[in-house]
Amino acid sequence: ELVDALRQAQDTVEPELALSLAAARLSAGDSKASRVLREGLGASDPQTRLEALELLVMVPGDEATDLLNGARQAGDLESQTLASLAVAARTKGSAKPLLKALMSDEVSVSVLGLQWASRVVGPDSPRRVLKGVEPHILVGAVSEAPEVRAAALVAAREIGTQGIDAVGMLSDDYPLVRIEAARLVMMQQAAGS
Repeated sequence: ELVDALRQAQDTVEPELALSLAAARLSAGDSKASRVLREGLGASDPQTRLEALELLVMVPGDEATDLLNGARQAGDLESQTLASLAVAARTKGSAKPLLKALMSDEVSVSVLGLQWASRVVGPDSPRRVLKGVEPHILVGAVSEAPEVRAAALVAAREIGTQGIDAVGMLSDDYPLVRIEAARLVMMQQAAGS
């Protein structure tokens, strides 16, 4: 019943919602939705490819992993890097794709790497994995790109990274950086008390 309703909606939905609806269909067990997601992964628009990757990270099941693995083999280098990162985020696999994303000169790749860092590693990860990721989070916190700084603060909060001057970042020019710095300060204070 749910799958039928989602299929009917797919035919009438606005283009901006097509990928989200396809992800919902795939999550509900409708394998025919993979066609829409595959098209999204192969789209010429980088934002569409990124949206498809972000959605597939959240979709359970082997079919979503297969789509991500296919994207790792196709497309431009940025798409391949993001698809590898998405697979790592889904499977809690190797941190290598994460490190590659964090070292990228592309702001969008670095931001996504930082956003997905806690999906790849977490406070319970082996210390050697955390030690490999934490320096990149610290570098992200002082990036020229405000989006990277904000994402680094979120990653630091989620993973438990120490060494970021969150109090100093409360006066950043970028509002989202100030918000994330405040959240990190609150978490640090709660952990210290």
